[in-house]
Amino acid sequence: MYTASFAFFEAIREAGITHCFVNLGSDHPSMIEAMVKGQREAADRFPRIITCPSEMVAMSMADGFARRSGRPQCVIVHVDVGTQALGPAVHNASVGRAPILVFAGISPVTLEGEMRGSRSEFIHWMQDIPDQKAILGQYCRYAAEIKTGVNIKQMVNRALQFATSQPQGPVYLCGAREVMEAEIEPYSLDQALWGPVRLGGLPADAASTVARALARADRPLLVTGYSGRNHAIPRALTELADAVATLRVLDTGGCDMCLSAEHPAWLGTKYGVDDSIAEADVIVVLDCDVPWIPTRCKPRPDARVFHIDVDPLKQLMPLFYVQSESRFRADALASVEQILAELRAGDAAETLRARDRAGEEKARRQAHASKLASIGRAAEPLPDGRFGSGHLSRVLRAALYPRQHPADAAGLLDQLRRRWARLVRRRGAGH
Repeated sequence: MYTASFAFFEAIREAGITHCFVNLGSDHPSMIEAMVKGQREAADRFPRIITCPSEMVAMSMADGFARRSGRPQCVIVHVDVGTQALGPAVHNASVGRAPILVFAGISPVTLEGEMRGSRSEFIHWMQDIPDQKAILGQYCRYAAEIKTGVNIKQMVNRALQFATSQPQGPVYLCGAREVMEAEIEPYSLDQALWGPVRLGGLPADAASTVARALARADRPLLVTGYSGRNHAIPRALTELADAVATLRVLDTGGCDMCLSAEHPAWLGTKYGVDDSIAEADVIVVLDCDVPWIPTRCKPRPDARVFHIDVDPLKQLMPLFYVQSESRFRADALASVEQILAELRAGDAAETLRARDRAGEEKARRQAHASKLASIGRAAEPLPDGRFGSGHLSRVLRAALYPRQHPADAAGLLDQLRRRWARLVRRRGAGH
């Protein structure tokens, strides 16, 4: 018998999901049958099922594995209570931009045996709520109910398109027991037709404008956060900083390396407060949620600000804005490469050639050396043998994982002096 549940697992496998982190309940009989059937008939291709004692554990494991592997993963939980038990792990996945498909059952929608899967337990009444998907909807890129098995693969792939399109994040599907137990005709989709939305780069005139502004600036600054999720970004930002000898790069995300700590343009990690923001005459905000905290630090009034982001309006945030002369929904890597091309030819290139490059590079190297010396001093133990988090993080540098946002999280990250992508995976929301 081929049920909607079996089609669900076929759909996620065909879409590239390799692991399901599950905490099952009375809404999953047909899901369990599909798991057994799939493991018997296609063990080498069926997603690995990992049973988790806690829903939050399941979500956290999927979060970490999705970020590390670069592929979406799946979480399966039990009706409304299992959805609620995902807790702050959903917040972490949403802010951390982790592509995760969450599926939960819904209390049966019939109670007199009208359909296979009709209510059979006391809790089926207690767990019946008006809108289950609303529990997670505001943290997800997409939330929907599966209402029939005949298009379940389309629903799964639509959800995964949202999960894997920028900005990536969790998605939520739910379905009643009757729907998931329904027998349907086997079918398949052409996965080549269900890819994520691809972003382009900057308009040609915008790349030229940003390049000229950087070339003319005395204290240009690039503030970034998530751009390092693309592991080609560190190389691109290195080339950008090599081209503009006065440029500095400030990391405000701390989750993915954007520029090697060995580069003299590196300013380390700060969460919205750094002198470089107030001193800069040109600022490029690149794929960043909180470039600065205006009550504590903000650009000077005459600074030129350009905002480039996959989600420049932050559509899940009721209050957000960056006051910039231009903002663009664009891919970070494509944008940086366009700006680089403009800096290597045309007006911007002429401007750079006329500058005192040797003097500017020397000043930046000296500032970088001073920065590293300051980080080193913060790691020294006290004369009486006591030590702080800076010393501990330097000693444990190879194994350090900054868990959340304590007051010194930025300092812990600076002690790592990251030189390679994938060195750190910080939780998204700090919970």
